Amino acid sequence: MQAEQLASLRDRELQLLKEKEEILAELKRWDEEISWKKYAAEELEKTLEALRQGSDAGQLPRCAAELRQGTASTQPKEIVVEDTDELQQRLSAALADLSKPLENPWNEESFKRQFHADDDQLADFLKGLTAEQRLVWELQNVPEVSPRLDQRLIADLKKAGKKAEVDVLSAAAGAPNDAERQYRALLWLHHKDLNVSHVEPGAGSQSLLTIACRHGHCDVAAALLERKADINHRSSSQLTALSAACERGSTSCARLLLQAAADCNEASKGCSMLAVAARCTAPDQGLALTKLLLAFRADTNQADPFGQTPLMVAAAARNPRCCEALLEAGACVTDEDNEGKSAAKRAKEQGLDGLAAKLCADEKWKLDKIASIRQLLAAVGSAAMGSETKVYVGNLSHSTTKESLESSRLTSCANCLGDCSWIRR
Repeated sequence: MQAEQLASLRDRELQLLKEKEEILAELKRWDEEISWKKYAAEELEKTLEALRQGSDAGQLPRCAAELRQGTASTQPKEIVVEDTDELQQRLSAALADLSKPLENPWNEESFKRQFHADDDQLADFLKGLTAEQRLVWELQNVPEVSPRLDQRLIADLKKAGKKAEVDVLSAAAGAPNDAERQYRALLWLHHKDLNVSHVEPGAGSQSLLTIACRHGHCDVAAALLERKADINHRSSSQLTALSAACERGSTSCARLLLQAAADCNEASKGCSMLAVAARCTAPDQGLALTKLLLAFRADTNQADPFGQTPLMVAAAARNPRCCEALLEAGACVTDEDNEGKSAAKRAKEQGLDGLAAKLCADEKWKLDKIASIRQLLAAVGSAAMGSETKVYVGNLSHSTTKESLESSRLTSCANCLGDCSWIRR
């Protein structure tokens, strides 16, 4: 069996070598074609210049086909691409290296390869940034090509006018995966001694950690937290790292922050994290975030300035699965917002009749349960009206007086109670 596997691997290796040779041969052909076209353009430009000046152009080529047929032998040797060309060798090596994992990805050579010196306008701009500002730029400008590509080679190929080779190299590397999208930012962070709690004025006073979470860069966020970045910083718009992660729908970033003691009940612009999760445009991400926050004991009934609870927000956002998760966690269905609307009414407005019916049924059950508790408490407390009497409903104890029988605490009691069939003093 092992011999068969080895034979299969050898066959695969031979196939890959053959494909590599074919690609290199194609690149060489493209180079030769591009070089010839440049030569043809130069010769035809001489013909045009002679005609403009009224000179005799009889011996000069009149079209590219004529030039190819009659004067190919006069093509200068210096424009012919040779196999020993330095760029060709570097290109061949780069294509071969794409099939291998990065070696020593965090060393100085890797850093120089990614952040090569360049003379273009962007490089001048980047040189003027502080180490912290450059990290912000890297977080906000994710590379579109794999970091396995040698950036210095890419720059040299562009300078030499070898766009076809750049396209082939980029296509061979493919689009960067999530880890590769964060590689440059992590590499910069690895090699620079910077203030990890830096606040960037040009980004609305967001911290590096908030910016990383806002773009879903979990590995960068982990590195910043390891260096003791401020987890509770609020931007000028009250955005925190956790609220940024929840707004993006990044469960990985949110879990990382919660494990680092971020407050699951913090509010951003008055909105609870459960409400932010309920508004997530991707239902699966919203549900995953909701379950994660509930696992860290987030308050299911935390209302925003408009009186809306996470359950109402989920219903208004047409997110029935989040509603179910919140109901299972004990969210109150009888609460109403500042407009007097419950979660059931919000669901009805969105055309979610099935969800509205379920919420209405749960609401009726809770109201009936509250009425039942009040009756039982009234019966027990009637003998000692005006004095405080401790009563036990299920496994819950309540000190009750006449006034407390109307207390909203009965709502929470009903939320927790299963079958309220007995009561004792």
